[in-house]
Amino acid sequence: MWAARNRSRCSPKREPNGTDGSYCGWTPLDLAPEMGTELDYGVFAALAGRTAGMLAAVGARPGEVVAILKQPNVDVVALALAAARIGAVPALIAPSFDAATTRVLLARLRPTVTVTDLATAAALPLVLLPNASAPALAGRVVVVDAPDFGPLPMPRLADLDAPAPRPRRDDELLAVTHTSGTTGVPELIAHTGHSLAGQSGVQVVGGRILLTRRDVIATCLTSAHARTLSGLATMAAVGAPHLAMVNSDPASAGPLLSRHQPSPALALARVRVVDLETGRRVPAGRAGALHVRSPGLFAGYVGEPELTRAQRKGGWWDTGDVGSMSRAGLLRLAGRAVDDIPGRPDYLA
Repeated sequence: MWAARNRSRCSPKREPNGTDGSYCGWTPLDLAPEMGTELDYGVFAALAGRTAGMLAAVGARPGEVVAILKQPNVDVVALALAAARIGAVPALIAPSFDAATTRVLLARLRPTVTVTDLATAAALPLVLLPNASAPALAGRVVVVDAPDFGPLPMPRLADLDAPAPRPRRDDELLAVTHTSGTTGVPELIAHTGHSLAGQSGVQVVGGRILLTRRDVIATCLTSAHARTLSGLATMAAVGAPHLAMVNSDPASAGPLLSRHQPSPALALARVRVVDLETGRRVPAGRAGALHVRSPGLFAGYVGEPELTRAQRKGGWWDTGDVGSMSRAGLLRLAGRAVDDIPGRPDYLA
């Protein structure tokens, strides 16, 4: 597993460029920089176990929410696995939102513990490090890349053991991610054991048929995406190397993809295109609302049952997107339904 982001500019304190010009500098995990940037799954699992001990030591308990709000890296996954191990509910929040949006999300979640880093805490001081004039929405705040920072120092991972697993039932809330927020305040997405297993299951079946242990699976996802959680489980089950990219800048992604070339794409969800007004299927090539169906469909929006009911369409989920499907099955995305311009099938461009 190559578990770090590649920076587009080199730093004198980082590794120099390789002789082939492939690398500028690797950023280790904020949670455990001493582990370097190339990890195997066993080492990563051990890190998640010790991190579970850390979360328990700072007060996270079964059934409570642990918000993970830090700069992108694979340690977000380790923190989520750690929270799940002790029976807590990891909630992944992107660090790119403004203070007002982040405050709304934390108010909905009411986390007992929030895990962050210095960069995010500095950008959102009144949210994560409130004073007497601001409400404490983040619970106990742990800063992973500055263990002694703030009122709650982070225990040393090397001094901790992995606590015994406290699994939740398959129908209970297991994790929370969120939508992009392009149409307003992001919705918080609820995942159960059933829904995440559904996502992983179909990917594992396809992966075992199409991939070998020599194939490379590359991902470039926001740290708050559901696939961030299900994807690693899938790749571990298949046994394939994972190139985890968290910087989409071509100057960063290009060298990584050149050095570790990814293998086949897997598409294991069904999509239909329906008329925006009637809900009936439209002919091939005509634009309409995009509905999806998959074993990994999430459980709904946290705290918004009416919106969840509105988006469910008899076993299908209304994505809120508009697009068309060719006779050969090629899906063309036009844009969001709320931005639809009648007669302009390519208004996204």
